[in-house]
Amino acid sequence: MKQFYPINAIKTIFVTLLALNFTLGSQAQCPAGAITSPTAWAQYGAGQVICISSNISTSFTLNSGASLIINAGGKVTGQITLNNGASLTVQNGGEVAATLYAYSGSSIYVHKGGKVKISTNIAASVSNYGTFEFTGGGFNVGASFINEGELISSVSFSNVNLTNAACGIINLKNAFQFNKTSTLTNNGTINAASSFTVNQNVQVENHGKIYVNGNFINSGRVINHNLIVAQGTGTFNSNDSLVNLNKMMFTGNLTTNGKVRNEGLIWTKGSMTLNNGFNQNLSTAMLRVDGGMTKNPNISLGGQLYIGGTANFNGTTTGISAANPLTINKSVNNAGSHVIVDPSMVVLDTTTFVNGIGQEATCFNVPAPAPLPVVFGKLEAYAKYNAVMIDWSTEAEINHSHFVVEYSTNGTSFTSLGEVKGKINSQTVNNYSFTHNNPSAGMNFYRLQIVSVDGDIEYSPVMKVNMKNGLSVNEIRTYPNPFIDRINADISLDSRENVVVRIIDVNGKVVFSSQKTLSAGKHTLEATNLSNLNKGIYILEIQAGNEKMIKKISK
Repeated sequence: MKQFYPINAIKTIFVTLLALNFTLGSQAQCPAGAITSPTAWAQYGAGQVICISSNISTSFTLNSGASLIINAGGKVTGQITLNNGASLTVQNGGEVAATLYAYSGSSIYVHKGGKVKISTNIAASVSNYGTFEFTGGGFNVGASFINEGELISSVSFSNVNLTNAACGIINLKNAFQFNKTSTLTNNGTINAASSFTVNQNVQVENHGKIYVNGNFINSGRVINHNLIVAQGTGTFNSNDSLVNLNKMMFTGNLTTNGKVRNEGLIWTKGSMTLNNGFNQNLSTAMLRVDGGMTKNPNISLGGQLYIGGTANFNGTTTGISAANPLTINKSVNNAGSHVIVDPSMVVLDTTTFVNGIGQEATCFNVPAPAPLPVVFGKLEAYAKYNAVMIDWSTEAEINHSHFVVEYSTNGTSFTSLGEVKGKINSQTVNNYSFTHNNPSAGMNFYRLQIVSVDGDIEYSPVMKVNMKNGLSVNEIRTYPNPFIDRINADISLDSRENVVVRIIDVNGKVVFSSQKTLSAGKHTLEATNLSNLNKGIYILEIQAGNEKMIKKISK
C-alpha cells in the first residue's frame, strides 16, 4: 500500500510550491507585486498573486497559474472561484468564509491555525492542517482531501478520496453517509454524532479509531485494522464485505446479511442474527454476543464464540478442524464435529483483547510543515534473524536531500541511526535499504526523517518490529510481496519443531497448506504454485509448535 502523499496530491503540491515558494511556514507578509485589493468580479491568470491580510468581502475568479494567499488577520467573504490550475493557501490566522467554487485541478492548502468554512461542492485537491468545515455542499467528482487537522461536516460525502492522517480528526455532526465511488483511509480519529453508513461501491480502510454515536450500517467494503465502536446497532448487508482484523463493538443488536471475516474481536452488547457469509478462521479470534444469538446457515468456524443469552442455532455448526476447533461457552443445538464447550471461557473486551492482526496508526504530534515532495511506493521494517531491515522506495522526489533513519524503544523519543542520500530530483522508482544490527528486545519503532535541500523536515509513518525473546518463530520476512506464483518466508527456530504453513483468502478459505519438521536454526519456507490465485489480500499463517504468527500478503 502506498503511504504518505499520493500522486495526484504531490502534483498539486508541486504547482503550489512553484507558484507560492514564499508562502511556506506562517509568514504574514505579501510578496512584492502581489495584488492586495482584488477588483470585484475580476479574473486573474498565470503568475498573478492575490494576497489578503485584512477583512474583505468581494467576488473574483482565479484561472490557471493564479494564486490566492490569506495571511494572518485576513478574512475573505463573498464569492471565490478557483478554476483548473488555480491555488488557495490559508496561513495561520487566515480565514475563508466565502462562497467557494473550487473546480477539478485546483488546489487548497490550509496551514495549522488557518480556517475554511464553506457550504458549496468542491472538486479540488485539499491538504488541511487547520480547520475545514462543510456547513453544506460537499465534494464533486475528482476531489481529494488529506486531513492533518480538523475536518467538520454537517453533510454526507460523495465522489471523494479522503485520507485522515494519524493526528487528524473528523467530526461528523449529523447522520452521515459515504456515497458513490468514495474511498476513506482513516489513520486518525472519526467522531460521528449520529449514524454512520457506508454505501455500495464505497471502500473504508480504518487504521485509527471510529466512534459512532448511533447505528453502523455497511453495504460497501470495510477493512478494520484497529477500532470501531458504535453506540447503536450494527448491520452488515450483502452488497460487499466487512473484514475485521482487530476490534469492533456495538451496544445494540448485530445483524449480518453479507460477507464478514472476523480475525479479531467482534462484540455486541445486544443480540445477534447471523444469516449469511460469516467467517472466523484464526484460533485467536472471538465473536462475543452478550445477548441471545440466532444462527441460520450451516457454518464452520474457528476461534471462540461467547453467547450470553439463548442460542437458537439452525443448521449445523462445526469447528474448522481438530487443530482449529470452535470453542463455545455453552452447549448449542445442531453442533457438529470439532466443537468444544468451555463454560470457563475468558470473555474479552476492547481493552483486554490483544490478539488482533491489524496495524494501528499512531499520532506522534509532529508539527505539520508544508508537505515535502516525496512519494513512497514501499515502506516497511521487518526482523531478519537478529537484525531489523528497513526497506523503502520512492516514486517521485523533488528538491530532496536525504533520509535520516530514526529509532525508538518507546515510540516517542527517537534517535538517529544514520543517513541515506536521496536523489534530489527524480520521477522514477528508487529503492533504499538500511540495516539496524543491534535492535532491543521487545518492541522497536522506526521512522524516516525526510529532509529537503532547503532544510525542511517531514516524517514518514512509524513502523514497528517486535524482537521477541524465547519464541519458536521470530518475526517473519516474506518476499516477494506482492507475490505472483510463489512466496518465501524467512524464519528462525529455537528448537526442532513441526512447522505448518497456510495461506488463507478473504473468505477464510485455506488456498495453500504445507507441513514439515525442521531443526533449530534459520530456514526459508516456500509456498509455490500460486499463479492460479486471484489478485487480492491474503493471510499467511505460520505455526511452529505452540507459536503462531500471521502476516498480511497480497498478489
